[in-house]
Amino acid sequence: MAITTSVEDVEAGSAQVAQAGHGMAQIVSAVKRVSELIDESTASRSEQRDGINQVNQAVRHLDQMTQQNAALVEQASAAAASMSEQVPASDTMGAGRAVSTPARPLHARARWRGRSQC
Repeated sequence: MAITTSVEDVEAGSAQVAQAGHGMAQIVSAVKRVSELIDESTASRSEQRDGINQVNQAVRHLDQMTQQNAALVEQASAAAASMSEQVPASDTMGAGRAVSTPARPLHARARWRGRSQC
């Protein structure tokens, strides 16, 4: 009877060891999966950081372009104002004069008239 009890105790212990081994394997598998998830999360964060940096760079570039455009608008506005100040001055200088093509010298007109009369 003592042998039978010992055998039963050993078999029960072996079953518990098998269950513990199976539990340990599940734990190891779960730890590996958590490690994989952490690695994926780290890679995702790196990609997200790189994407944000690219967006920030694009925004900085747009800001520079906007500032350059604003400077060009100011220059164009100043040039337009300068031209508008010059226009009235040229209008008053030429008031009453008709714009025409350059006239031929008088002697050339006389020769031309003389030929047409012949």
